[in-house]
Amino acid sequence: MKILLVDDNVELLQLLEALLSREGHRLAKAVNGWEGYERALVFRPDLVITDLAMPLLDGLEMVRHIRRHIPRIATVYMSGAPQAHGVGLEIERRSHGAVLMEKPFTRQELLGAVSACRPPRMEAATGWKRLRVAAAPAAG
Repeated sequence: MKILLVDDNVELLQLLEALLSREGHRLAKAVNGWEGYERALVFRPDLVITDLAMPLLDGLEMVRHIRRHIPRIATVYMSGAPQAHGVGLEIERRSHGAVLMEKPFTRQELLGAVSACRPPRMEAATGWKRLRVAAAPAAG
């Protein structure tokens, strides 16, 4: 799958790139929303994984611009404070089947979110797939 990664945190971008390239995905990266928009027009990704809070264009604005050219783009949003974007995220979930990953997230949650966005995308019919780290069982 062709995936565009967008986050102003360069270290997180490098980690996402390392994890997803091992899974065989073709990747492009951007460090802000405007750059992400421009990269999407050239790269034509199947999926965008983006932070919500970024300079120039936030993740929601960037995806709105991308959808003018790639209407059915799958989207995974990442945020440490998703409640700040509640209405926009809810519209994305209902209209486009977007997935939300709350930071911090695990490798398994990342891969699960990517898998949920593979066609056919079932999450659009079932609602948010909020990914949270489950508490580990206490050692005995």
